[in-house]
Amino acid sequence: MTVHRKSAFAILLLLTILSTALPATARPQTLASAGQGEPGAILFSLRPPQPAKSVTLAGTFNAWNPSATPMVDADGDGVWQATVTLTAGRHLYKFIIDGKWQADTANGRTEPDGQGGFNSLLVLGGAAFEGSSGSAALGPWTGPDATTPEWARRAVWYQIFPERFRNGDPKNDPPGTVAWTHPWFERAPGEVGDFYTYIFERRYGGDLQGVREKLDYLESLGVTALYFNPVFESPSLHKYDTADFRHIDDNFGVKGDLATLKGETDDPKTWQWTASDKLFLELVAECHRRGMKVIVDGVFNHTGNEHYAFKDVLKNGKASPYANWYKIKSWGPPVEYVGWFNVDTLPEVAQTPTGVDDDFKKHIFAVTKRWMDPNGDGNPSDGIDGWRLDVPNLIPLGFWEEWRALVKGTNKDAYIVGEIWDPVPQMLDGKTFDAQMNYPLLRAVIRFFVDSAPRSMPSEFAKEIADLRALYPKSVVAVQQNLLDSHDTDRAVSMVVNPNRRFDAANRLQDPDGKAYDTRKPDPAAYHRLKLITIFQMTYLGAPMIWYGDEVGMFGADDPTDRKPMVWRELQPYKDPDDVVDEGMLEHYRKLLAIRNSYDALQVGEYRQVLADDATGVFAFERSHAGKRVWVVINNTDRTQWVKLPVERGSWHDALNDTRYRFEKFTRPETGPRQVIAFDRRAEHTYTTNDGHIHVRITGGWASILVEDVGAGSRMPG
Repeated sequence: MTVHRKSAFAILLLLTILSTALPATARPQTLASAGQGEPGAILFSLRPPQPAKSVTLAGTFNAWNPSATPMVDADGDGVWQATVTLTAGRHLYKFIIDGKWQADTANGRTEPDGQGGFNSLLVLGGAAFEGSSGSAALGPWTGPDATTPEWARRAVWYQIFPERFRNGDPKNDPPGTVAWTHPWFERAPGEVGDFYTYIFERRYGGDLQGVREKLDYLESLGVTALYFNPVFESPSLHKYDTADFRHIDDNFGVKGDLATLKGETDDPKTWQWTASDKLFLELVAECHRRGMKVIVDGVFNHTGNEHYAFKDVLKNGKASPYANWYKIKSWGPPVEYVGWFNVDTLPEVAQTPTGVDDDFKKHIFAVTKRWMDPNGDGNPSDGIDGWRLDVPNLIPLGFWEEWRALVKGTNKDAYIVGEIWDPVPQMLDGKTFDAQMNYPLLRAVIRFFVDSAPRSMPSEFAKEIADLRALYPKSVVAVQQNLLDSHDTDRAVSMVVNPNRRFDAANRLQDPDGKAYDTRKPDPAAYHRLKLITIFQMTYLGAPMIWYGDEVGMFGADDPTDRKPMVWRELQPYKDPDDVVDEGMLEHYRKLLAIRNSYDALQVGEYRQVLADDATGVFAFERSHAGKRVWVVINNTDRTQWVKLPVERGSWHDALNDTRYRFEKFTRPETGPRQVIAFDRRAEHTYTTNDGHIHVRITGGWASILVEDVGAGSRMPG
């Protein structure tokens, strides 16, 4: 989730759940509040600070479903209890007291929840699970393979926060829009108070026309799929407080067009297309002509307080036809309701044990169909290609199973990715989501490439990512959205400058624990380290995703600074001299993406670990497809090394380090046009097998991408 905080998710999960109240005298093997113990029956117990009507338990073990595990005050003494049978591993949890989430105050072990608070931590099974992801305890996957879109295996994702990407049409600017090059930390005309009072309201005027103007840029970068943060009508800059799912925000399209609508009701037959809606569909069509896919954010756990249904609830109370859509604490007057994480502008949708209110579900299903098949002719080619789901753990899986059936029934090749922060196999078993935003992989990447106290050894990194691969069906692993950062974290290069922290913690400058965060512009060494990380990202199993601006060197702490306006070459010089396109970083991204788009092995190939040498700090793996192989060799030390690789045959060209290259357009039926890489002469960067090995010289903190040579002068991808 976004707004001004991240959605927290879990680290581990159980195999079996029992939700039964215990008599006050019964005591299971372990008390959850102890924070540690042995696996088995675990007693969760809570005395709320005030008398409560309802208490439930949510955590990694029930996919954070707030209604799955009710607690009971059996004897009326004010103590609520539930017993859950848990396996060995790390388990995060919270209590939900009358709709309000709260950590276990009796348990001193916590981890940041991404919302400025904490989850309670329970470690079962001993030291083996202390300080680890614990994902090995969840796997391996033994069920059938899932069905995921083939195109998603080849995707290179680019995430766009529309308000901050580019202002292409000043006519739709909100009032008080700030000049694009205005220094981030300086007060603009009309802004009052301190920085964190006004910055969350500041507008730069980014819009859909700005994206259209930069499609050539994205195509030349090598991007093949776009993920848009919310685009639907909303009063905020982030758009997670939806006012109307049926229409594109007019500040992104044609200002004032909603006022022209007449006669719309809940009946989808009455829904009309605004000028902003049409502009968005034109953008989708243009992306499709370029071979790019498009997905958008679906925020169905809550709406905004300006949503027409919620406003009707506030006005008419129980008599509102939407009375069952929301979590209402009291009908008043005035009506009291539950806001998502107590944010009053985000009224939370009511959940049932299996989903949501039927009328709300019908509305969301109709909205889903509207954007996936706009003209309703059964051909989804004019619609979006999938969805990214915000905080999906807060809606029972039953809803997502039904929703997936609708999505796949509309477009069998649609892609569904969830904001799932931790390993949760029951959400990625082929029944609900195709993939997750791969934060678990990012945690492992940070421990290996960024942290130093301690830094993961190559063997530890190899095991950790192998455990993550083992959690899910192979087809899910192949389409995971492999990100280095997002709208919910600090910028990747700033993570490099701020190592040895708990993941996504102490990184918001406005929070007490974020005061020590280093906000300086990273030095060349930090950018070089980011380049090494991106080499792994672009060659590893799954689909890499770029957070807008990383490719030009943007840096900064977590929200709001990770959402600065995009830096564009033609707008230079910016008023802040630190806002400048890093041409070396941009060229590095272009080359890496072209290499990935040139070789099937890097897009759809199998993965095999080749080397994980703790003594030398070298990590190497193979990607292979249809008899063609690519080896990626990473020297994660600061010293130059000759690396001996066990290669039984052939010659190998180092595509990464050959500087004599050019970019070309290449079109294939299954992908459309792609920017690929071509090399003229390879002798200086080609290695030939000798006695079953090749020897490759790799400088410190760098890598080689070795492509099995298919013939001198060959330029065709494969």
